[in-house]
Amino acid sequence: MVLFLISFLKKNGYIYVMKIVLNNKKTDTSLFIVPEFNYGQMQRWEGEERLKYSLEIDIHIFMEKFSKQFSEFRENEILEDDCFDLEVLIAYKNAGRPTLENLLNSNLSLLANLMIYHQYELLHAIINASSSVGKLLYSINSIDKVEFTEHKIHLEGICFRVERQ
Repeated sequence: MVLFLISFLKKNGYIYVMKIVLNNKKTDTSLFIVPEFNYGQMQRWEGEERLKYSLEIDIHIFMEKFSKQFSEFRENEILEDDCFDLEVLIAYKNAGRPTLENLLNSNLSLLANLMIYHQYELLHAIINASSSVGKLLYSINSIDKVEFTEHKIHLEGICFRVERQ
């Protein structure tokens, strides 16, 4: 089953679509959350079923939602000049610490790795905080794969079903 979650975002008279696919069922975007604490700590979900999700977002929406955070990251990387021996930060430094737009235009492989590196911040930027008071939620806990098409970014990862009492 694959779940289609469609969120229409309107910008300059054009409707952009963000779609999350999980288990063939349609659902509301408010059912998907990114946890504030313990993000990515899969050991906290032991015994729970890992659900694979995929999220597709328009590149323009991605740029709108994430460019400010990325610009701040870039400025800090330039000022601090410390890669902490992390391969992705070393690769970013070796590429000349390009802007988000430059990465999108010329180095999608490095951009994909940086998106995985910044997955917590990225997911919080593109997934609205849930205002749902219902009992069922899906907690997104990883981005494991990033792919690009001409106009869209496709993310895949793990989420968990949460049923509140």
